[in-house]
Order: sequence, then structure tokens, then C-alpha cells
Amino acid sequence: MSDCILVVDDDRQLCESTVESLKSIGVNAEWTLDGESAIEMVNQRHKKHMDYQIILLDWKLPGIDGIETARE
Repeated sequence: MSDCILVVDDDRQLCESTVESLKSIGVNAEWTLDGESAIEMVNQRHKKHMDYQIILLDWKLPGIDGIETARE
């Protein structure tokens, strides 16, 4: 599972449906609900040389917003 997309949004249902839609067309995807978790997931995959190919990032997130998440 090296090629993967990360979906980041505070709406769990949106994340789950997006990942399922991507899966239905053969795209691997993971999701998380906040910026802090997204940063950790990105860092973990980067250490394994398995970076996300695309990150779909909502800009209105709890904690640190999407803009700050993208900067990190």
C-alpha cells in the first residue's frame, strides 16, 4: 500500500464516504479528523518512504486549522 491519499476533515461521515468512493475506483486512501493526527500520519509514512501522493485537506479543522496543517 505505497500509493495512498490522505483525507483530512472533521466530518467523520464525509471522510468515510470519500475513502469508500476512492476505494470503489481502485484508489487507496486513509482518513483522519484533525490536523495534528494528519501531521503525525504524514510523518510516519515519510519515515517509511511511503509518502501520500495526495492530501485532501479541509481548512476548517479543530485545533490547528488546515492552513497551519499544510504549513507543518
